[in-house]
Amino acid sequence: MKTIIVCCLLTVVLPFQNCLAQFVKKKVYIAHIEQVDGTKIKGILYRINETDVELAQVIRRSVDTVFHRILSSEIKNIRVRKKGTIRTGFIVGAIVGSFIGYEVGYSSVECGSAVFCFPELAGINGAIVGSLVGGLAGVAVGGIQKKFIVQGNQQLFDLHKVKLKGWTIRH
Repeated sequence: MKTIIVCCLLTVVLPFQNCLAQFVKKKVYIAHIEQVDGTKIKGILYRINETDVELAQVIRRSVDTVFHRILSSEIKNIRVRKKGTIRTGFIVGAIVGSFIGYEVGYSSVECGSAVFCFPELAGINGAIVGSLVGGLAGVAVGGIQKKFIVQGNQQLFDLHKVKLKGWTIRH
């Protein structure tokens, strides 16, 4: 009987897996460009051309998108990270930290001959502290960025161009 139920569930679930496998979502990378004159621009890495970088900057609470074209001679450095890595790092760190904190809190209580002993309460307190510490560690790991130093030099820009093109929305 269990085999029949499992087979029925698989016949329902497996066709949806094929539908989802056909949809490929393009990964979005956030770029922080510092120019030679000291100004900083943040946006989505849109396109890398032969001599410039295009960033798409979405204006909050609006549907407008502003495109910035920055020449390679004006770029001091480029820092790139994948969009959503800080949020994902926080969530994963908080979940792992809460499990570890619960185990540490639960196992640290020695009841002995005490009448009232609540190791579960110590475990919950450990989970709260562990989730905060793990979340902060996840933010630190998720916020790591790749840095490309250009210093306004076209040869250095050409050196990093191939890797940066792989991270753009439009090639």
